[in-house]
Amino acid sequence: MSSDVHLIPPYTVLALAGKKVIRPGGRQSTEEILRLARLRPGHRVLEVGCGVGTTAIEMVRRFDCQVTAIDIDPLMLDRARANVRAAGVDARVVVEEADVEALPFGAEAFDAVVIEAVLSFVDQPRAVREVLRVCRGGGRVVDHEFMWLREPPDDLRHRFETEVCPRAHWGDWLEMYRCAGLRDVESVSGVSRLLTPPGLIRDEGIARSFAIIGRLISHRGYRQRIVALMRVMRTLYPYLRWTVVGGTRAVEE
Repeated sequence: MSSDVHLIPPYTVLALAGKKVIRPGGRQSTEEILRLARLRPGHRVLEVGCGVGTTAIEMVRRFDCQVTAIDIDPLMLDRARANVRAAGVDARVVVEEADVEALPFGAEAFDAVVIEAVLSFVDQPRAVREVLRVCRGGGRVVDHEFMWLREPPDDLRHRFETEVCPRAHWGDWLEMYRCAGLRDVESVSGVSRLLTPPGLIRDEGIARSFAIIGRLISHRGYRQRIVALMRVMRTLYPYLRWTVVGGTRAVEE
């Protein structure tokens, strides 16, 4: 696998290194996601792009809801299932493979839909239609993505779109959801510290951070890939932000 590490998506490399909080805004954006989702006990929640299952587990523990966690990456699904079992919440979290562009769920099946940095890589109008279809009227849709604070130089943008987020394409997330029909849409944003030492400790804690660093030291391929990603991200901090957008699905008359 070492010779193929450069072919693995960056978020997968982070998961293989043992990172559990992989979203652009780290734990800071987690709190914003949960604030905007307005979860209540018994809510049915769809998490799109569940990664290793960290947020699904937290939603169940903090809000006593039922979560359907989906992803399209087999490795992420395996990690998520293992983490859900280890956390003892497998009765309230279902992990399954599904595509946001063709969700295998009925209309208004969920009280809230949480999207985890997925829409940057898909047909956005189609995905948004699917998300709104499966969210009940009056339910919440919350999306967490990258955005540009201002346009970077072409060379930096090219490096980001080839080395960090291959094939990513962004729009005006706030305007996109307003046009899609969400009501009371609001957003919050911040600087991504995903690949900085302070960000690692904040998101993972000291013990896990040392475990991740130890794994990187022992695995040359992972180490080289993540160090390269850190160098790219360092040049992009003046331009790059994470954002969380949330709103309410209108009730159909």
